[in-house]
Amino acid sequence: MRRTMVAVSVVIASRDPGPALVGLVRSLDAQTLPAAEFEVVVADDSTDGSAGRLLELEGRRSNVVVVAAAPDADRLALARRHASGDHVLELDQDLRLAPRALELLLDRARESGVAVVRGRVAGGRGRRIALVRAGAETSEVVDLDSGYACALQDVEPVPVPDGVAITAATIRWESGLLRVDAGVTGHGGEARLLVANDVVELEVPATLGDGTASAALDLRTAEAGRPLGDGVWSLRLRLSTPAGLVDLPLPSGRRVAAVIDGRPSVVRAGESGAEVDAGATATPVAGAAPRETATVVESARGILLTLDQPALHVHGDGELDARLLLDSFALRARLVCRDGSARVEALASSLAGVSRIALGVGGGKPVQTGLRLRVDGVGAMTVEAVPPSKPKAPPAAPAGPPRLVQRIRRRAPEPLEPVVRRLSRVPVLRRAYRSLMAR
Repeated sequence: MRRTMVAVSVVIASRDPGPALVGLVRSLDAQTLPAAEFEVVVADDSTDGSAGRLLELEGRRSNVVVVAAAPDADRLALARRHASGDHVLELDQDLRLAPRALELLLDRARESGVAVVRGRVAGGRGRRIALVRAGAETSEVVDLDSGYACALQDVEPVPVPDGVAITAATIRWESGLLRVDAGVTGHGGEARLLVANDVVELEVPATLGDGTASAALDLRTAEAGRPLGDGVWSLRLRLSTPAGLVDLPLPSGRRVAAVIDGRPSVVRAGESGAEVDAGATATPVAGAAPRETATVVESARGILLTLDQPALHVHGDGELDARLLLDSFALRARLVCRDGSARVEALASSLAGVSRIALGVGGGKPVQTGLRLRVDGVGAMTVEAVPPSKPKAPPAAPAGPPRLVQRIRRRAPEPLEPVVRRLSRVPVLRRAYRSLMAR
């Protein structure tokens, strides 16, 4: 029975793919293009057990077709003959597709009207994949944004040659962009900012001048015109060297947060260097609040507590859900971003007493603001700075060796203990004992 036509046929020639099959299948399952719009056609002549796994996959996925191939057959040509898509993408078994690859390639093909759209392969050293319109008679070709890697290939990284290093780096938000300036040595004249996670790699052009590489990342259009996906992305610098392209992690600095057109993101320190948490999925956005601008105002809705967030970079207007914690008591709040500044607003309520104020915006644990709320017996509220902690007392010096009388006292036989206790109640003897202990 003839299958329904789909927009894209992904054709794969498979032979003993081994563990690579798992990564390939997962990348196909993660595609943002709906499964109803693409099919996967695999021509296979494996002898390592992969054929059975592919047949199981075909039974579970309505858009997967597995074709058994003879050992001497042209597997790729066989897979193409079974394809029913308007466009065909040939994919090697050692590659993994980026989640938006099919969607971006297909959109570019439809917008441009050309027969062939190519995408970069990360780690492929110039290798590309191509989406080709079925039955096309023209060879006109366009390339997808070269910064977005449509597919990933696992390769051994190039060792960093001696003398190639990042000497210092500054990462900051400016006018809605994430700007990076890094001092570099030993480079070969080309540099790119590399933004990556486990399934996507993005390259951002960088300029080089006076030993400094500079780049600007727009999170709103980072993925070939689409917003950078939610989650944590590593930030590295890719430099050309005589040994090849090498990737160097950017040094970690302080946490720097921003809200761009209502979407939060945070630059933070990761285990191997600087990272950006797009969407603030695992990192708090809020921080310390100045006492001078904190306000408590009575209104018809209740008592409105407002805390400014001067360290937060704001570009565009927006509001985010937030939490304001008075010690462990949580109140609903809003992070309001207007005219380049941000503030947290909450309707406050609390029993008499003093409570430390913390803010929860984004992921991660709430952050202490350095302020506390004092409520008196009649319900009046004031905001105070948390006083500095008193320094801890230095640890006591270790005691010296016990004196002679102490050693004798500690060795008193247990049957004599009642006698010793009775004698200790005699004032004259007690004073004499203390005098001897002090010697």
